[in-house]
Amino acid sequence: MSAFKTFFSQTWGVFAKDVRLWARDRQAAAGPMLLPLVLLFICTVLFGFGGDEWNIGLIVEEEGPHARAFAASLENLQSNISPYFRVVTRDAAEARALSEAGRLQMVITIPAAFDAQIEAGETPSLETQVFNINTDMTKN
Repeated sequence: MSAFKTFFSQTWGVFAKDVRLWARDRQAAAGPMLLPLVLLFICTVLFGFGGDEWNIGLIVEEEGPHARAFAASLENLQSNISPYFRVVTRDAAEARALSEAGRLQMVITIPAAFDAQIEAGETPSLETQVFNINTDMTKN
């Protein structure tokens, strides 16, 4: 018997057995169909209402034009369904406290030397603080 015929006969046998079982016992049909629907509903409630939006703290220690432009670009980033970031606070102490309490996914700090580094031709670095428990599940 060819591999295709073997596969088809085995698949048909499982299907026929399941249909006979479901005809005798309605709960046997409901379980495999309801469990994925319940899990889909739970996942939708837990993960589906925020879109791609991350709650962040954005601290801008520099008032120069490059820092302001970069901060504006972070605030205006869009995914295909929602804004990418929602700035909850701009206060450094509040942002760090909220992040450590798990209320923010990230704190982004634009340092005081940001504009000077750009004007000197250097690549500026940002300081970030990430609450990793939230981000592992929501962004991977």
